[in-house]
Amino acid sequence: MDLKNFREIIREKPLLESEVSNDPFGFLKQWIQEAIDSGIRQPNAMNLATVDLRGNPQSRVVLLKEFIDGHLSFFTCYDSPKAKEIDRNSHVALNFLWFDINRQVRVLGKAKKSSKEYSENYFKSRPRDSQIAATISLQSGVISNREVLETKYREFEEKYKDKEIPFPSNWGGYLVEPSEFEFWQGRSGRLHDRLRFIKEGQNWTISRLSP
Repeated sequence: MDLKNFREIIREKPLLESEVSNDPFGFLKQWIQEAIDSGIRQPNAMNLATVDLRGNPQSRVVLLKEFIDGHLSFFTCYDSPKAKEIDRNSHVALNFLWFDINRQVRVLGKAKKSSKEYSENYFKSRPRDSQIAATISLQSGVISNREVLETKYREFEEKYKDKEIPFPSNWGGYLVEPSEFEFWQGRSGRLHDRLRFIKEGQNWTISRLSP
């Protein structure tokens, strides 16, 4: 496997200051929509980076669910490692990557739990199997085998047959308030375009970064 010499030809698509507004949320929405229009799977997938209790960086992919009042939302188990890490250190990093259109967006910000009402409303909108899975799974907890999980699922499914799945108290949303965005557009010859938005008060300043 010779990865050192692996290269990909990148099609030209410039990212110019004259083509963006001073609203990074609107620009991120535009890029997600263009990813959707390009047929990219899971265009709302974003890598979430946190710092664990030992000071080590940790990352995993979660799904962006909504733009709400200047925040980006996602949902998880509040007993999960990432939730405990956020509770201890609310500074997080997000990364969207769409290979097929040679784009990447980095976001820095702070995360906080959403309201119970917001979390419960979203939980009720989820497919029933997703509701059950969120309820029975202690995310990242060690189990002896898969059969344990499947048995627990079947038992819970039978218990609440023809009944509404109760909202689990240890599950809900987080809202990330960004302080910085970076939009990356791949260009040929590795002369990529990078525009950074930094929040200053209620406004955003834009600067171009060297590739």
